[in-house]
Order: sequence, then structure tokens, then C-alpha cells
Amino acid sequence: MEDNKLQYIRGLTREFVREFELIKDNKYNLPLTHFLRHLLIELSLTPDKSAVDLAEALLTDKANISRALKTLIKDGYLSESINTEDRRKKILKLTVKGQKVVKTVNDYSNKRLRKAFDPISNKDVERIVKGLELINSALQDARRSN
Repeated sequence: MEDNKLQYIRGLTREFVREFELIKDNKYNLPLTHFLRHLLIELSLTPDKSAVDLAEALLTDKANISRALKTLIKDGYLSESINTEDRRKKILKLTVKGQKVVKTVNDYSNKRLRKAFDPISNKDVERIVKGLELINSALQDARRSN
């Protein structure tokens, strides 16, 4: 791919990040970083994930996940208990405080996406979805080939 095309794509992704407000940590008026919010959302979707599973899903290392989980537990967003079937595993569960964060993030994000996509035709929305799937697939393939 030509350098000018790469630079154009990088510019589009930077704009996407800005428009999605991903670099704006305090947009929800919550005392959590984007990463910690993302971790809570991941746990809300699949509550039985281990630290290793979370590290893989969020493309980070287990030590980073462990630190983040300790912070979320200490601050009351998660609770932790021992799995009675396998004492080596811990059960992580969102507290009411953690559930409120996930709801706040989901409500805000859904509202923004709805506002952005409502004026767009269903056909164009499908093209956008296909494009995002293609981008994600290409990025995953590139990461796995390293």
C-alpha cells in the first residue's frame, strides 16, 4: 500500500477515535479510565471470564488485567469470590456500582450511535458494518502474523 494511502487511513482512524470520544476519559463523568470501563463492559457480557481470558479479549497482558481488577475490586465496582468447584478460580461479579457504570456507558454510546446512524439508509449502515468487519479482520490477521 502506498504511504499516502496509509497516512489517509491513519488520519481517518484518529478522527474516528476523536469523534467516538475515546480519548476523552471523563465524558461519562465517571472516575474510571477508558480501559477500566472497557473491562467492566467485557465482564458484563461474559461474566465467567478469567484474568487470562480478559487479557486475551482486551489484547493486554495478565499483569495489567490483575492490577485493573484489584483497582475495580478495591473501588467497589467488582466483587470477587472463590469458585467452590475449582478453588484455583475466582468468580468476578459486577457490583451495583459496576452495573451502573456499564449502564451509563451503554446508554451514552447507544444514544450517540443512534443519532449518528438514524439519518443513514439501511443499505449504507450495512456497508459500514461490512467495512468495520473487514477492518477488524485485517487488524486481527496482522496481529496474529507477528
